[in-house]
Amino acid sequence: MMAACVPGSALPEGTSVDLRKEGYKIGVMAFVGDINGVPYAFNGTAEQIFEAFKRDHPLDHAIAMTKLKEREASQLETRNKRDLNCCDTPNGPHGWPWEPAQEARIREGINYLRGLNGVCWVDRIHCTRISCSYDAGIYLCNDNDYPIQPSCTYLASYADDIANACVTYHKFFNGIRRYTCGQFFDTDNYNVCVHGDEC
Repeated sequence: MMAACVPGSALPEGTSVDLRKEGYKIGVMAFVGDINGVPYAFNGTAEQIFEAFKRDHPLDHAIAMTKLKEREASQLETRNKRDLNCCDTPNGPHGWPWEPAQEARIREGINYLRGLNGVCWVDRIHCTRISCSYDAGIYLCNDNDYPIQPSCTYLASYADDIANACVTYHKFFNGIRRYTCGQFFDTDNYNVCVHGDEC
């Protein structure tokens, strides 16, 4: 049984994707590591973690945000990556009724994840929203029967790969925008999903 991000309703805190199908639970990501060299631990999405860090360490937060804007894509090896699937359309070839997310907003979430120098913990048979802003969500789903704690930076590379490979173009009155939607699996029995969400 593989975790999948499946649509639903009546979920807590604005989550538009029902991850509870087939026994999977919705969890909250726990971060343990450092931000800009300052040891930090907090539960929530990458954006919520940075907001709490801003409250607790305003000067260090300002420096970290400047570095986020300057950060380049990390040159991580592919390690255990396998099986990248693009949604293609809202009811794509895999039967996912996911809406795509604006690529630019997903890239912002990727940069927040890259700024978390530590691990993103998720419980057994859980999916957690590790980043979400402007209706663009990034999820980590753990298919193992034990908790995992992959590197937040490494998880950002999965979302980056999806954003690079799974692109659609949407025409608006003021131009064309890039959108992205997909799922990327790891041989260690977890996966990262990128798609539109309510946040």
